[in-house]
Amino acid sequence: MKADIVTIFPGFFQGPLDHGITRRACEMGLATIEVHDLRQFTHDRHRTVDDRPFGGGEGMVLKPEPIFECLEPLGLSSREERLTGVAKQSVILLSAQGERFTQKVAAELAALEVVAATGSPAALLGLSRAELAVARLVATGLTNREVASQLFVSVKTVEYHLRNSYIKLDITSRRALTALLR
Repeated sequence: MKADIVTIFPGFFQGPLDHGITRRACEMGLATIEVHDLRQFTHDRHRTVDDRPFGGGEGMVLKPEPIFECLEPLGLSSREERLTGVAKQSVILLSAQGERFTQKVAAELAALEVVAATGSPAALLGLSRAELAVARLVATGLTNREVASQLFVSVKTVEYHLRNSYIKLDITSRRALTALLR
């Protein structure tokens, strides 16, 4: 099993990975675990990996650029190959809203090469902040006019960002967008 952990706190994993059963599995060649510092893939002097959500709201979201730059050299198969089972790999986004990690999930993942990344799944879709804000509101069932009103932009601007979101996500409908952002 190969696991790549993408995090902004690489030192956090030194203790747990250097002791116990995890260390023994790595020494025996049963597992390979690498920790990647997301901040190494930023290009500003402050090494910024997150930003405020477009359109307001609480909290922060991870920027997609550093995540993509970190994942590209890992040589992952395409998303389609991973979803259809052609490639025995998985990209896991750890989140408080995610599925509970149980023994059954652990057994399913044991046969895969796993990449774990922290943060919001929507931030990894490759959308700009404006596209993500529009997509989130459209996914709630709002019309283009209602989205424009909430974001204080024109309907044409909403249509532009929605069209770009459809292209980037390779989808063609609001229903597919809603399913993807759930």
